[in-house]
Amino acid sequence: MSVAIFEIITFTGFKYIIDGTKLTVSMLYVMKETYDICDIVEVKSTNTILASPAASMDRLAISFKDRRSPLIISPKDKRAFVQELISINPNIRTNL
Repeated sequence: MSVAIFEIITFTGFKYIIDGTKLTVSMLYVMKETYDICDIVEVKSTNTILASPAASMDRLAISFKDRRSPLIISPKDKRAFVQELISINPNIRTNL
């Protein structure tokens, strides 16, 4: 189990925190959602224009076991972010 906190804050107020097996996504303290990293099945690069807690068009689409639509986010260092997720859940598929 990872006890390190991996935090990425963009200039727009989006925050992505990895703490143990949880991924928390928040936006300017208005929206806050927590996801189980063990439920992630795939992380891939995307440039989708769907509304999401993402500050740029260089985004990640995170797919979960029991969720229809992916979570779209835009951490500053996508590779480091994905590597941290994979260190917690090595079953995650990725195209990065």
